Amino acid sequence: MTGAEKAPALTGFQVGVYLGDHKLDMLAAQSADVPGIGVSTGSHTAADLLQAGAAWVVGSLTEAAELVGQ
Repeated sequence: MTGAEKAPALTGFQVGVYLGDHKLDMLAAQSADVPGIGVSTGSHTAADLLQAGAAWVVGSLTEAAELVGQ
């Protein structure tokens, strides 16, 4: 399952924010109407993830945890 196909699961589990390193992850977040956090450690750049709809982009999982207050 990729992209928008993930939206029903995200909605069903009441996900509040979706973390991913792929442009399709950002599409999934948008389709589920939740903010997407892009992590630029994968094959997509920060610019790619922002263009794909990321609400925020971080450079590491540690930064992502800090962003959500963990």
